[in-house]
Order: sequence, then C-alpha cells, then structure tokens
Amino acid sequence: MPDDPVVAVSKVLPKGPVQIPLEVRERLRPRPGTRLIVVAAEDAVVLQEAETIFVKGRPR
Repeated sequence: MPDDPVVAVSKVLPKGPVQIPLEVRERLRPRPGTRLIVVAAEDAVVLQEAETIFVKGRPR
C-alpha cells in the first residue's frame, strides 16, 4: 500500500525562500545540495527531486 500523502503548511520568508516542512523532510529525506524541480500550476506548486527526471542532463 502506498504511503499516505503528507500535508503540511509552509511560509514564504521575507526574501522569498520557502522552508520544506519537517514532516515532508522526514518522509523524503533530502540531503543538502539536493536539486529540486519546481512546477507551478494554476493553484499549486509541485517539488520533485531532479534526479528522478534527469540523468546527466537528459530526460529519462
């Protein structure tokens, strides 16, 4: 059975950064330097680890 989605609230800081909530970091365990792809839709933002999509600069 797949893991249930993690839903958490984050806040945009004054200079623009957004911290990934602890619950999400614990689930995904990103390391410092992990590259993320940011996809903005009409009313949502999706972050996905870049290595899951690109290998050596080429789409999988």
